[in-house]
Amino acid sequence: MTFSFWGKCIAVALVSCLWAPVLAESESSGQQAVLTVRYPQYAGDDIVFQRQVNYFVSLLTLALEKSGRPFELHPVPGGAVSDRRNSRNLDTGFYDVNWMHSNPDREATLQAVYIPLFKGLAGWRLLLISENAEPAFQKGVSLTKLKTLRAGLGQDWPDTSYMKANGFSVVTSINRDSLISMLVSDRVDYVSRSVVEIWDELEAHSDKRVAAACCVALHYPSAFYFFTNRDNHALSQALSTGLNAAIADGSFDRVFNEFYGEALSRARLGSRAVYHLDIPWETATMPLHRPELWYQPE
Repeated sequence: MTFSFWGKCIAVALVSCLWAPVLAESESSGQQAVLTVRYPQYAGDDIVFQRQVNYFVSLLTLALEKSGRPFELHPVPGGAVSDRRNSRNLDTGFYDVNWMHSNPDREATLQAVYIPLFKGLAGWRLLLISENAEPAFQKGVSLTKLKTLRAGLGQDWPDTSYMKANGFSVVTSINRDSLISMLVSDRVDYVSRSVVEIWDELEAHSDKRVAAACCVALHYPSAFYFFTNRDNHALSQALSTGLNAAIADGSFDRVFNEFYGEALSRARLGSRAVYHLDIPWETATMPLHRPELWYQPE
């Protein structure tokens, strides 16, 4: 038996009437809609990238738990892609949240949650050098000298433009592994790596004669944020609420130290000569007025 047009209309109306009290009851009781949160799940064997993904997913889960909103997490499997591709995936709704290094273009097209997930440590850079070069770095190296040495950097890394703007001699390549090959073959003098990357990278390349320079570090303002689509106000607000709550009760730092406490201890940033770089864009959106959000060496 088939419904006539009017029969279908009546059926739809009846269903609507049946659901209306349920919806009204849900709204009147203050229940919030479940947040569906799709995020990129890395599928690969790079231990450096895998640690970062595990860390960000742990923070994402913590933030949503602390937000007070009901939520469901849905991983979207895939390999590592460029930040430009990640931005497009967010903009088109392929997933709902991602973690990326901030820049003005990204903040103009997406919604940033202004809590630096690495506590600014992506901007604390150590120097990956050839073991043969260790004597030249034993007592530190002046900023003037560093600028004359060949810095190996990725073509699309944020610090590539920063170091060029600060007068460094920069040689670029397509990725980290090719830069390490260039380092051991003496085509660059050092590779700039963040505190949260360098120790895992040394382990991953333990078969090569590379080391971390002992006595110097570079620093520039840097922030990795959670980003959402600009229209996803519910998710961005939940993440902001949850991250701030986690910072206030100490659970943010507990997660951070679980993943990167050992790396910080090994870095000994407080005992190094630190050279601070200017970055060639406005940092007004960075929450620099909140010292509790940033790592500061003792």
